[in-house]
Amino acid sequence: INKLTFDPDFREYFNGDLQRELRIDHLDQTLKDPFLDLVARKSKYMRPLLILISSQLLGITDEPRIMKLCSFIENLHNCTLIVDDIADKSKLRRGDLCTHLKFGEDVALASYGFVVNSIIRNIVNSFGDLSGETKYLLYECIVRFMEEIYIGLGWDIKWHGKKSLESIPSYANFILMIELKTSKLLNLANDIMQIVYCRDPVQVDAVKSAYRSFGVGFQINDDLINLFDENYKSCKGIGDDIIESKLSYPVMRYLIDHKSDP
Repeated sequence: INKLTFDPDFREYFNGDLQRELRIDHLDQTLKDPFLDLVARKSKYMRPLLILISSQLLGITDEPRIMKLCSFIENLHNCTLIVDDIADKSKLRRGDLCTHLKFGEDVALASYGFVVNSIIRNIVNSFGDLSGETKYLLYECIVRFMEEIYIGLGWDIKWHGKKSLESIPSYANFILMIELKTSKLLNLANDIMQIVYCRDPVQVDAVKSAYRSFGVGFQINDDLINLFDENYKSCKGIGDDIIESKLSYPVMRYLIDHKSDP
């Protein structure tokens, strides 16, 4: 899904004889290769699977474009992993060094920035027969969702860095953070389908509600298996959330249940 739809030729950005004088290979090494290295690793592909399911629930049969939408959401998810790993100071991602450790933090951030802008433009342009107004709505929808994802990341970074009882959020705030970081990308796909294919908002909202719950449950399960699952160990390490002092679900539950302890 990923590499087939993200393989930019940087020569297209430049015209004429200048192309022969440019070190295009350097752009491949700094902007493209780090991202492709990450997406080549084993992944659950949970988001594309759920997008295919929701497209069927919404009665959408435009398979080529839905596959492009699956790729867009999965690639956007991979981009957020690059930033997430830098913020968490993580070491392993999918059984290999995190992108910022393998290629350097500066290269990882440059690759992240280029890929995000590139795939947003590509997904909007892939619906080529849309009106200018509809394309504007797509851009607005994507940007709004990205802002909300970063609100979730902002909370996560703050709670990760500030180690004090006073900084512990409410349980509702903690669950909202998980929803913003995990469920939002799934529901970005559902909103895009609503805009492009003019689906019933009530039906779309029902799917989005189910996916919000699924996303939160998926992250809670991920936090739990991080403590003991041997298969997880080979991909990311056992207990890395605890080692990194992250406010994961088990830690949050413990703090809530023992809040009155001295």
